[in-house]
This record gives sequence, structure tokens and C-alpha cells, in this order.
Amino acid sequence: MPPPRPARTGLPDWPPEVRHLPVDKQWKLPVPHIVERPNGVPNFGVLDPRRARECYALRLCAMCGRPMGKEVALYGDEVSLDPGGFFIEAPTHERCLEIALGGLCPFISRQHYRRRRQDDPEVMVLGDRDYLPQIGREIPKRPSIMAIAERYRMAAVLNENGQMPVYLAPEVVRVRRYAWVDGVAREVVSAATPAPAPEPEPERRVVRVQRRRLPRSRRRHP
Repeated sequence: MPPPRPARTGLPDWPPEVRHLPVDKQWKLPVPHIVERPNGVPNFGVLDPRRARECYALRLCAMCGRPMGKEVALYGDEVSLDPGGFFIEAPTHERCLEIALGGLCPFISRQHYRRRRQDDPEVMVLGDRDYLPQIGREIPKRPSIMAIAERYRMAAVLNENGQMPVYLAPEVVRVRRYAWVDGVAREVVSAATPAPAPEPEPERRVVRVQRRRLPRSRRRHP
């Protein structure tokens, strides 16, 4: 899904699923529901813990803030699918994650876009604070996956920075995979598996029942 093209107003014509979100004045991007907004200014690299708990308790989409249905989408990479793996980003609608990978979120939609360093001790990060800003530049980003699941739960990873909330999906229904193509995330569409040929119907034998003729001696005559 290519990034949305700018409209005549100078702002991107975002899909209807995210048009109700406030737009950041500097980056001209819709502000995801779960993003922290100190003093009213969104910090795209930090999740609001209160909103994260709200999304989990009410099964709300982290992107648009609206209720999710039977299936949810989780963003990660192949490691997230390993035994003991987890997802860092909060669940969203499948369509909302499509929009994020299509350009709304530069970090996950662009191969060489990196996160800003977080020196605020109140902001929990997973891993070394010096390591994270190198992802996308000195450290290559792994290709993304979108895991679709019906059930998920929140957990916490403990490290020297404190507790970092993560998400577990014990039963993934299906997986959509992405690859970096010219520095942009593109979905890898595998060849469709041909439907199995229908089984041949069993041969039907037609049996004609003929009326048995009686012997002459037993026939009735008018």
C-alpha cells in the first residue's frame, strides 16, 4: 500500500479510519490514540501508559481508539512468532495497521527511519538506550510481520530500565509478511494455493426393472 499522496490542501488525504484523529502540526501526521501528549504536544515515540491500559481493558484499537472486533492485528517480526516471543506495539485493527505500514508510521513503514533517543528516565524502553536509535541505520531493521489473532494478553518485560509492557498472542490465526522494497515496507503476496480438484463422483449404475411376464397358464384373459 503506497503512502497517501498530499491533497490539494497541502495535507495528506488519509483514509477514513483515521481522519477523526488530531493532526500533529509539525509532522502533519494523524496522532495515534495511544501516543503520549505532554502539554498537548504528541510524542510519537512514547506510549501513554494510561491509554495503553485503557486500550487493553476495553479492547480498543491503539491507532484509532475505537473498539476492535473478533480479530486484532499485532505488529512485530519473525522473532515475535518464536516460542516465548512477544509484540511490543499494542494491538490495532487490521486495517489501521495496514495504514500505519502504508506510511502513517514512518518507523515501521520506512527501512532507514530510526527512533529518536529517549533520555527521559520516566520513559520505559526495551533494550539499551544507545542501541535503539541505531536500528534502521547502523543496525538493519528486520522485515515486518502482521499477526492476526483473536485472543491476546498484556505482560511485562523486566530490564534495567524498569517494566516494559508487551503483548502475547498464544494463538495466531494468520500472518501477513512484509519486505523492504526500495526502503519502503511492501507486503509479500505469495502465490495462491490452487484449490483441490473436486473428487470424481462415484459411477452410478442404472438398473432397469422389467416387469416379469407370467407363464401362459397363469395369465388372465378377458
